Amino acid sequence: MVFQVTPANTRIYLPGLQRELSLEERLPIGKYRVEFSAPDFQTERIWLDVAAGDDLTINLALSKQVASLQLSVWPPGASMTWQDHAGKSQSLLVRDSIDIELGQYQLTFAKPGYLSDTISLDVNENRPYELSVKLSAVPRQIGEVFADQLLDGSPGPQMVVVPAGGFLQGDNVGEGDWQELPTRKVNFDLPFAMGQSEVTCADYKKFIESIKRVMPNCLSEQHPITRVSLDDATAYAKWLSVQTGEIYQLPTESQWEYAARAGSLGNYSGFDELNCNLARYGGLVSCDAESAVPVKQYSANAYGLYDMHGNVWEWTIDCATEDYSLAPVDGSAAKADSCHRAMLRGGSYMLNAHKLRVSYRSWRYRDYRHDDTGFRLVRLL
Repeated sequence: MVFQVTPANTRIYLPGLQRELSLEERLPIGKYRVEFSAPDFQTERIWLDVAAGDDLTINLALSKQVASLQLSVWPPGASMTWQDHAGKSQSLLVRDSIDIELGQYQLTFAKPGYLSDTISLDVNENRPYELSVKLSAVPRQIGEVFADQLLDGSPGPQMVVVPAGGFLQGDNVGEGDWQELPTRKVNFDLPFAMGQSEVTCADYKKFIESIKRVMPNCLSEQHPITRVSLDDATAYAKWLSVQTGEIYQLPTESQWEYAARAGSLGNYSGFDELNCNLARYGGLVSCDAESAVPVKQYSANAYGLYDMHGNVWEWTIDCATEDYSLAPVDGSAAKADSCHRAMLRGGSYMLNAHKLRVSYRSWRYRDYRHDDTGFRLVRLL
């Protein structure tokens, strides 16, 4: 009888006779329980039935012992590349649990926009191992344009880093309405990121396909998504947060106006008067604006944000208020026990220049859906 086994140091043993076997043996007629074992390999046991005149060859390759590795990795969608002591490597998307052979490993975790992290792991027992990893985000530069990666590897909406700072919120020119008063100083101690444009139909479509709902009608993939309620917009922000591991939300009124002004003290961001070459507005009366246009058709403001004047109204997270007399001064949202109405900012293609001023405010019921209303998001840094 010949045994051809892998690995070469496999021990061949007869438990019943308490005897080790060599690779070539002569066994009396009978039935034998044979055990094959080697360090770091799973033990195998087989029955052999030896008859007269048999000339048996037994081929057997032992399987490596494996351990269960329980992973807790942030952010979602990170990849893991492992390399063992022999130089063998493999890359895979992180899962909650994987089986890994016994051995010594270098595990590298990575995701675009984050600093990679390499961890040494010695898996020397057949038992569960636990590993918790939190990647640090790459520091963002003021004015930087970026897009977080979704779980399928595709990019999310493009965002722009807005600097920390303060501004005078409300009508500080004297041409506004009483809803824009009293003016007040609002400060942001930390920078934040805001959508470079309104959320497009292409971006929103990924969300709709994921939750298997009906997509609102769109003129093109690069048009702003419209006919979305406040709750629709909030649901998209929550979905995007899960997809990326980051915190996305609708902007507060203060965040929106601070970003829209981009340092400007006047009615408009970067210019004194509005005309048809600067924004989509005026309806059919002055600018022949029959509908919204694809995003980024007009020049960006000083912070690199497009379409802060006109095109479509944009939802904010603030509950509707009559004026700023009780508004918070820390940039947070105005809240109410029953928030049936929310504030809109920016104006739309249907409106005149007065209603496109950076300080102009309006409100709608939260279930309002119309082709003049969309949204953009804020992402915390």
